[in-house]
This record gives sequence, structure tokens and C-alpha cells, in this order.
Amino acid sequence: MPNRRLPRPPGWRLLLAGVALVMACGPGLAQESSTELPLGGLTLVPAGDAAGLSIQSAQMQVTPDRVTIRYSVANTGGMPLDAKLVLALPRLDFSDPDVQWAIPGIEPTNFIDAVAKVDGRPLRMAASQTADLNGRSVAAELRRSKISLVPVGTFQNEVQALQPKALETLAGAGVIQQAGTSPDGAPLYFPTWAVETVLSAPVKIPADKPLALELSYRTSVGVSRDTVLRKALREKPSLAAPLDALKRTYCIDAGTLAGIDKLSAAGEANGAQMEERRIRVLLQPLIAGKPTGVLKLSVDKGRPDRITSFCSQGVKKTGPTTFQSEARDVVEPLDFRILLVGPR
Repeated sequence: MPNRRLPRPPGWRLLLAGVALVMACGPGLAQESSTELPLGGLTLVPAGDAAGLSIQSAQMQVTPDRVTIRYSVANTGGMPLDAKLVLALPRLDFSDPDVQWAIPGIEPTNFIDAVAKVDGRPLRMAASQTADLNGRSVAAELRRSKISLVPVGTFQNEVQALQPKALETLAGAGVIQQAGTSPDGAPLYFPTWAVETVLSAPVKIPADKPLALELSYRTSVGVSRDTVLRKALREKPSLAAPLDALKRTYCIDAGTLAGIDKLSAAGEANGAQMEERRIRVLLQPLIAGKPTGVLKLSVDKGRPDRITSFCSQGVKKTGPTTFQSEARDVVEPLDFRILLVGPR
């Protein structure tokens, strides 16, 4: 999925501090990192006239463990309306072995452990998953070889279980490529394809009461094992570009930097074991073209000894680790990013 920044509606300049970041930094920063997935929310696709539908509210709660989004939908059309509930997961391109996606789950289809509910009842969602390599579908080849399309923890075992001829065929076609060896000398392979996954289920929108929809999933947290925000690093001219990008993306101000300085050890070495953690949520409108009447946002940074920064207006601190914000009549998608900085 392209790293495309979505526009924010007027009056919704999100400003906080969050979780998971991957940066290509200059000398002096550890390069060990993982990249957070740009996860989002549900979309509702009506089968008929949607003129009577409205999104009364959406409440999004983001923690380092789970993201939960609750919607309230009203139907004033006078008749129940059939619709499809869709959760499109981000496109995952595995062709670069240096990019480590922060995949939070262990199941290769529903790899974020997503759970949808309608009026409090769990909803069974069907999955559609495709894989392509340079525009050519390779899903059938992978399934015949019993290799998961999303290569989670069992991938190397699945490859090692292949018959030599099947392994040679996949490697010869460029579907897998060797990348080093295991401690015992066995060859290790990495995938080269890209995967797209869509979860969906039919729902009926009643005309006599609001419909309550809920989505929750495990948070994808990208991690960098150091931070350019430490004073000794941010004063380096060679790191000015990544520092500036970080400040713009997460609305980092002088107070945020002062808080990081209190937690950090003096000197260039990362003696306090500081790290960056990043979360990204791409929240589309539940119904295309329909504004969200009230959008409430809650962020929990998880630990008091973390400095958190994100972009938003009207943020209120509601507890030792929690923050809340609210916007009305939100029409455009939100690209919401949270940065968390603290000791490992």
C-alpha cells in the first residue's frame, strides 16, 4: 500500500503522542526497526438507496494493544436496507527483505485478529485474499504448495516442508528468494509477492432504531530501537532531515522534546534504552460521502513513562496515560499517527 497521506477535515488537526515508528536515519541511530501497518475501520456499502442513512457517531479508542471503533448508524428511509460491511486490510508487499511489517496476529488470513460486532453480537466475516508478483497472480501456486499468502511465523517451516522440485520451481519463478542461512546451515527464503485481503459480511440496517457496529483489532506497532529526538542526536546536522519529518508528522513541540530529555541519558550512546513506537490508523468514512456527526477519539499511551505526541485540536488529558479529543461533521478520511517515545 502506498504511503499516502490523507487529507484531514478543517478543525481536526490531530496532536498527541503514540506508538511505533520506522525511520531510515543517518549515522548514530540503530537500524533495527519494524514498520507499522496503516490499518483502518469499516466501510458500509448499501445495496439500495442510501439517502436515508446517516452516521450519528464514531468512537475510536487506540491503545498499544488494540484499536476499537464503534459506530452508530441511523436509517430514516422507512424500510430496512441490506448492505455489505467491509474491512479492507492494507496491501502488504514482501518483496523488500529489509522491510519488516509489524504484523500483530499469527493467523495468515485475519492477521490483525479483527472482530466485528453488530448490535453487540459477533459477526462472522468472510475473507478474500489475493497474491501477485509483478502483476501476475501467484495465489494458486502458493496454495498448492501449502504456503500461507501472508508469511507469518510458520513461513520458513512451510518452505522447508516443500519437496525439492517444488522448492526449485518456486525459487526459479522468483516467488521466493534465498536470503542467508539458519544457525544450522539450512537455507532461508523470503517471499517476493504482495498480498491484498478483504473481510466482509452482509448486514441489515433497520429503520426503527440505530444500528450499532463495532470493530476491534490488534494494534500494529512499528518500533525503532533508538530515537533521533534524543538531544545528542537531534543536534547532529546529518540528522536534520529525519528530525524535521518527525516533528511535522507528529506535531512535536518544545514540551515534547523536554519530556524526552528528562527520560534520556546524556551523551550519544543510548544509555537509557530509548525507543520510538508508532501507530497509524487510516479511518475512512463508514459510508462514502456521508459525514460523521460526532467523532470521538481516545488514546492510551499504555505507560506513564512514555512521551506521546500526535496531531489534534482540543485534546484533553483524562488520566495518567489517556487523552481525548472530539470533532463534528467529519467528511474526509483521517490519517491519524501516534508517536510514543520511552525506555524499552
